[in-house]
Amino acid sequence: MSDTVIKVENLSKKYLIHHQQKERYIEVLEQCLGKKAEKNLLPIQAGDVPATYADVDDLMNDVGFKPATTIEEGIQKFVEWYKGYYKY
Repeated sequence: MSDTVIKVENLSKKYLIHHQQKERYIEVLEQCLGKKAEKNLLPIQAGDVPATYADVDDLMNDVGFKPATTIEEGIQKFVEWYKGYYKY
């Protein structure tokens, strides 16, 4: 029998993403794409998550991972990947 220990945790408990931050994500995406989003804002739907949390402290302590990508940098990289992958 192996004496390997697997640590499983719920990492979602610390960083709250507010509605205003969602709007910032859309704004940055618009900047990266060079066009305005066509928004159709609806009330919260069944199954929607009103807030999202993430705590990566244990992940940083256990494996040395430390997030360092800004929203602006991450979205720009995503847009570049998406355009390349889908030949957009």
